[in-house]
Amino acid sequence: RHGGDLVANVLKAHGVEFIFCLSGGHISPFLVSSEQQGIRVVDVRHEVNAVFAADAVGRLTGKPGVAAVTAGPGVTNTITAVKNCFMAQSPMVLLGGAAATIMQGRGALQDIDHMAIMKPITKWCYSCRTARDIVPTLRTAFQMAASGVPGPVFVELPLDVLYPITELLPQGGTHARLRAREAKANLKMLESKSKREAKDFLKRIVVPEEAVKNGMNPEQFLQSKPDDSPVFVELPENEKASWGMQTAVKLLQKRLHAGAHESQIYGPLPVTYPLPTGDSVSKTIKYLLLAKRPLVL
Repeated sequence: RHGGDLVANVLKAHGVEFIFCLSGGHISPFLVSSEQQGIRVVDVRHEVNAVFAADAVGRLTGKPGVAAVTAGPGVTNTITAVKNCFMAQSPMVLLGGAAATIMQGRGALQDIDHMAIMKPITKWCYSCRTARDIVPTLRTAFQMAASGVPGPVFVELPLDVLYPITELLPQGGTHARLRAREAKANLKMLESKSKREAKDFLKRIVVPEEAVKNGMNPEQFLQSKPDDSPVFVELPENEKASWGMQTAVKLLQKRLHAGAHESQIYGPLPVTYPLPTGDSVSKTIKYLLLAKRPLVL
């Protein structure tokens, strides 16, 4: 399980049928999860068109359309369409990928300050700093997009918030990230040399909790993985990073993902609309009755 599953759960609970996007690595987790939940992912040829399409859904249905773009230039390419959506008062939710929280401001790929760009042209924007922020943030985003005067909202979803916690392990210098084919080849080579070394290699493979619950041992888990999928293997003690580095990353992992997959409500928050006061209605009736020429209200 990962942050992308949480995003898909919220979208499904809000009746989202389409996500318009130009796909990229920063947002892949929730695109995959959304497709698995029956939400149609429509890939366009330019990010601005993803927002135009989501804007159209908002205008035609009255419900927020959803667009998703990758970090940096993916977000900046949407500016024209987001401003157009803002001026047209169309409900729209834009999901933007971002560099990992730990790498922001340190020269990471496509790392820019999305908030500074999007605040002036949206009703509301927010950056999720932990995985447990995802569900309440997205529920609020849909509420804000549709409440009062409708308009666009922006939610930033950093890499290390969306991806599985195992993806952080190599950053701590405690694990290696291998393709399954590499891990299978390593196991086969070790089995030809020494059963003890092969057994030790299997012990160091990270087996997800879901696989353990399904009764899979490390070898069964490895053999079940497609050749191009990632497998995480704990490094030997003499190859691991310093104790301080390991501790820092472990604390980061706990902060980012703690409590993210506890039971949560994914459904919509109540949408509020501005209602006229009795006094304003009375004044309007008075002006209509007294009007001798066409009147604009």
